[in-house]
Amino acid sequence: MRHRRFNVRSEDVRTKRFNALKFDGCYDVREVDQFLDQAAAALEAHERGLREQAQIVRSHEVEAVKFTSRVYERGYSAQEVDVFLEELAEALGSYETDSGAEGRAQR
Repeated sequence: MRHRRFNVRSEDVRTKRFNALKFDGCYDVREVDQFLDQAAAALEAHERGLREQAQIVRSHEVEAVKFTSRVYERGYSAQEVDVFLEELAEALGSYETDSGAEGRAQR
């Protein structure tokens, strides 16, 4: 199995901080944090080669996730979160693609 350096690692997800704002276009902080905790666990499972545990969150789920919008309440910048989610989906997708190729090669 070849190891590649992805732009987003599980530790990056766990330590990521977003600007907390108080205006339209913000996401619910708890929802984002909970989702990213699960995504970090999935990414870490991929990094350790634990495919079964890596199924917690898949790249297509990262691409499709929707968070509650907050208006005039403190929340994370939607733009910052969305950009990070794109990078996260790419990292997860790369592992999923590699896993699929390995599975086909072993048959």
